Amino acid sequence: MNAILKGLYGHLTASLATVVPVSRGPGGAAGVAVFDDAPQETAYPFVQIGDLSAIADDLVVDEISRVTVPLMIHSRYHGQREVLALAALVRTALHDVLIPIDDGALSQCRVTRQAVDRDADGITRVATLIVDLTLEH
Repeated sequence: MNAILKGLYGHLTASLATVVPVSRGPGGAAGVAVFDDAPQETAYPFVQIGDLSAIADDLVVDEISRVTVPLMIHSRYHGQREVLALAALVRTALHDVLIPIDDGALSQCRVTRQAVDRDADGITRVATLIVDLTLEH
């Protein structure tokens, strides 16, 4: 599972390094941070990789696992514009893309669901993308 986290983190960090979020305005600082566990005082917007869940899929081949990973994109920009734009970039970066994984071969990566909600603080919007991965060992 650590290899999957490392692969996702590296791929997302590289994909979002040149993005200038709407909240920073034209000419603003580029880059959207990606975290496994975001520090308390993290600058917005940012992406957090959620808890992974895996199941064996050995109906055909013994060495296949299906892994589900939630990605949460946090934004404090007014409305949904920024969080939806970042969700679209993350979807493009991951959907049907082969990400290098150290201890296996990723045979499929698909973004299967997306939802946007307002956080309990009443300010932050959170887009949650569900990423389904198929990993061959």
